[in-house]
Amino acid sequence: MNDYSGTVALVVDDLMPNRRLLAKLLSLQGVEVVEAENGQQAIQIFNSQHIDFVFMDVTMPVMDGYEATTEIKSLQGDRFVPVIIVTAVDESLGLEKGIEAGADDYITKPLDAYVVNAKLKAMQRIRQLHMELLEQNKELTSYQERLDREEAYAEAIFQSAITQNKAEIPGVESIVKAAAVFSGDLVMQTKRQDDSWCVFIGDFTGHGLSAAIGAIPVSETFYTMSRKLIPVQTILSEINDKLVLFLPVNMFMGCLFFYRKFDSDELLMWNGGMPPVLIKDAVTGKIKQTIASSNLPLGIETYSPDNYVLTSLEVNKNDVIIAFSDGLVEMPNTEGELFGMERVIEIIERSETSEIKDTLLDEVDCFSSQDWRHIDDVTLVVIEV
Repeated sequence: MNDYSGTVALVVDDLMPNRRLLAKLLSLQGVEVVEAENGQQAIQIFNSQHIDFVFMDVTMPVMDGYEATTEIKSLQGDRFVPVIIVTAVDESLGLEKGIEAGADDYITKPLDAYVVNAKLKAMQRIRQLHMELLEQNKELTSYQERLDREEAYAEAIFQSAITQNKAEIPGVESIVKAAAVFSGDLVMQTKRQDDSWCVFIGDFTGHGLSAAIGAIPVSETFYTMSRKLIPVQTILSEINDKLVLFLPVNMFMGCLFFYRKFDSDELLMWNGGMPPVLIKDAVTGKIKQTIASSNLPLGIETYSPDNYVLTSLEVNKNDVIIAFSDGLVEMPNTEGELFGMERVIEIIERSETSEIKDTLLDEVDCFSSQDWRHIDDVTLVVIEV
């Protein structure tokens, strides 16, 4: 037998005999009963005391059962209080209207004790499931809030670790838009003691915490070795060897490395598995060179020194170098079409140097028409020579 101790049912009917009969049947099951003569009174009672079930007649003066049902449902909030319509057998239209008003079930007149008891049991089970789900949702919400706070703290520490030695370089603009709290893309830049400078762009496989975790050893190696004036080829080799040991076999890091020599205006570049680098001519405003990757990403295997040969860029004063991660060109719209390299080039060629970064990101926003999160990290670096 079900335990209905402490359970309160509201019986709503304008006819006293009907109320008393249903109240008697419910009382036999141990349910406490409160009575109302019409819908308006039922709402007042529902607002003033705890109710677990409502048995609602539909045809009543002052306020009928349909309007009262809709109002009671709107007052429930997170609670689930079943409303059971009580209707005559031949009132099929009224039954449909009651369900549309928000009723959860129905019983027909004349009342049958077995049917009333069966409905009570069924609604009690649903109430119990609802309460369990509500409690689980509260626990999940609390857990998610705690996780979000911890991720925010960790991200602050993470950003501090990879930017603490960063030095702003005139003419270099960069932005990283993360697909999750943590970004699998990173941009590092530093001036060296001999007045040369380095810019490092990395893109780990995937995004989020699993992708970002490798950024700590990479940043430590980059900044430490750059300050000591260690050759770029050696820096790249050391980062690669660390990632080979550190990363699981299914992860690696695309990498772009820009290096300006101290004794000349020569600008060197190394591209390992990143999208092509674009060079915009300062005179014509057109893309005069597209330099594709000729090296494998870092972290796959140990490479020979030949893999770290830098390319000298053919640039003139006020030329602009544009580099980005694949999250930019592979950003999809709602139809699944990708943003693509052609759009990137068209936007760069019609934009002033100072506007390239913001215009590109605005155009990607408009194109995708969706949240950046959960798609991929987007990194964009603009270097004015």
